Amino acid sequence: MSRNVKFSAALVAAFVLVVALAVVLVGRAGSDQTPDGDSDQPVAVPVVRESSHRLSTASDGRATLVEFLDFECEACGAAYPFVEQLREDYAGRVTFVARYFPLPGHANAENAALAVEAAAQQGQFEAMYQRMYETQPEPGSTGGGGGS
Repeated sequence: MSRNVKFSAALVAAFVLVVALAVVLVGRAGSDQTPDGDSDQPVAVPVVRESSHRLSTASDGRATLVEFLDFECEACGAAYPFVEQLREDYAGRVTFVARYFPLPGHANAENAALAVEAAAQQGQFEAMYQRMYETQPEPGSTGGGGGS
C-alpha cells in the first residue's frame, strides 16, 4: 500500500472514530431528556439499540465505539482494517457496535445491509460483515465495487 493511501485511510479512520465518539457523547448528554409532548423538547435517541450488532463487548461497559457503515462505501472499506486493528488493540476494554447506514448513492448498499442482516439472523453477522469488506474491491460483489 502506498504512503498516500495509508495516510488517507488513517485520516478516514480518525474521522470515523471522532464522529462515532461525538455521537456517543451527544447521545449520553441528552439521555436524561424525556419528551413531554412539547415539540420543541429534544428527544434523546439511543445510539446503541437492543437490535444493534455488537462485534465485541467491554467488560466494564464504559467505552463504546459505534460504526455507522455502508458496505459499498469506499471510505468505510478503507477504515475497515483500522477498525479491526482497534478491535484487536482494545479487546475487552471497548465495546464495538455496528449499525447499518446505507447511503442512497450506493446502488448495492441497502441489499448488502439486508444480506448481512440475513446472516445475522442465522448467527453469522461478524463473518458476513468481514466478508463484505474483504470482497468490496471486487467488481460485481454485493459489498461494492467502486461506487462513491
